[in-house]
Amino acid sequence: MSEIDEILETSNYTNDYSSTKSKGKYTTNKDYKSNVSNNKSKSNWKESKNKWKEQQNQIRQEIYDTMDRMAKIVGNDSQKFQKYLDIQSRFSKYSVGNCLVILEKAPNTTRIKDESSWNEIGVELIKNPKSIKILEPNKANGKIYYNPKEVYDITQTNAPKESMIKEYNTRKLLEATLKDCEVPRVSVDKLPNGTLGSEFSKDENVLYVCKGMNKELLFQTLFQEIGNIEMRQEENSDIKSFRSYCISYMLCKKYGIDVSNFDFTNLPEEITSKNDAKGIRGELNIIRSNFENIDTRIYNYFEMNSKEKNKKDPER
Repeated sequence: MSEIDEILETSNYTNDYSSTKSKGKYTTNKDYKSNVSNNKSKSNWKESKNKWKEQQNQIRQEIYDTMDRMAKIVGNDSQKFQKYLDIQSRFSKYSVGNCLVILEKAPNTTRIKDESSWNEIGVELIKNPKSIKILEPNKANGKIYYNPKEVYDITQTNAPKESMIKEYNTRKLLEATLKDCEVPRVSVDKLPNGTLGSEFSKDENVLYVCKGMNKELLFQTLFQEIGNIEMRQEENSDIKSFRSYCISYMLCKKYGIDVSNFDFTNLPEEITSKNDAKGIRGELNIIRSNFENIDTRIYNYFEMNSKEKNKKDPER
């Protein structure tokens, strides 16, 4: 019996970017006027460029201010914290800062692109669309610069409304979750402590998964333990457990697993006690980076299977 079959089988205990030099040449009045005109054009160009830079710097600072303000709010408001996790789960490749901006400007955003990216797929913006200004990293001269960029939610386009709910087959999602798991798995009727769920034993370097659990319990507990495996170099602590709890919530939210029983009412002191936005964003980034690693592996599994299926299906 395969590992997947064992986990899914029913158990007896079944209960997330010139000047013209004359060089000695005689300069006519016409040439003089031309040079004056060119000089004015260059002067105007430099003035416009400097003005543009000032505007960009101002917008950039406004974005940074929003990031800092929202970080402090999220670090002390459990409902805002959970809403932030919702956004980060939908935009795993986006930075914590950009997700905090989205949280303030458009918390219900589901899919965003800049105008040219929407146009590339045949989608146009509606009249007077509302944009979200985020920061986009750009590399130049060996350095990374963060420049303001306008993006638009799908609701600001003529694209049809998309459903946020996507169903994933239990077996396929389980295969995707376990495929690149770096520790051995053992299917059991009950955990060593006598309960149902999943548990990573750091001492044994084993992931225990109970058989026959319902979909919600299976993935809520499994995703949390996959998070613990991702962070296994860290010492066990309350904040580590909270991070893995957040990771499970985000994965469940993304892959259609019920999250109604997750509770963020009491945020840990390691977050609420931080008075600086940088510290809070740093903690959020630990959660985000580990979530992204796991999510990328799951996503790649589904992409690989989709490509293989397309190869097998003959053209009709």
